[in-house]
Amino acid sequence: EGVSLAQDVLETILRDHAAASDLADLRCQTELRDLVVCSDRAEGVLLDRASGTTTRVRARYLIAADGARSGTRQRLGIGMDGPADLGRQRAVYFRADLSAWTGPSPRGLYFITEVDGVLVWTHPDHRWVLNLRDSGGEEDPLLLIERAVGTRPRGVEVLGDSRWTAAAQN
Repeated sequence: EGVSLAQDVLETILRDHAAASDLADLRCQTELRDLVVCSDRAEGVLLDRASGTTTRVRARYLIAADGARSGTRQRLGIGMDGPADLGRQRAVYFRADLSAWTGPSPRGLYFITEVDGVLVWTHPDHRWVLNLRDSGGEEDPLLLIERAVGTRPRGVEVLGDSRWTAAAQN
């Protein structure tokens, strides 16, 4: 079964788990400045952005969890296959109690044909993402939410508004 979870919640869970592990060395605000991959290890130079100091590290494994525009992947010459541009999207992150429409236990995705978009439930504290095709306009996020839901939910709070490009690469 799939799950939809707010990114800040997922990152907190992963960070806390890694910090509690004797097998992990968690470093925040740290940038990989140099990387050499050998047959049995990876060696890198890390920059601590807060202090400006560099550290050499060795590891048996390297996990490049640095996103679709991964500098680590590019540094290693690992290409991507598939279409890079499936269209511009706009995501409005908000908090509102939509249980009048979803029931007491919202789940998954709600396709909203009226706005050609999707509502994604991301957390029990009433967090949602409204994802739409990006028209390029500067329409007020509250109006987009109102159009998708059919009315402005009482107490709605816009948490963020971003644009991104959908891709299907691996």
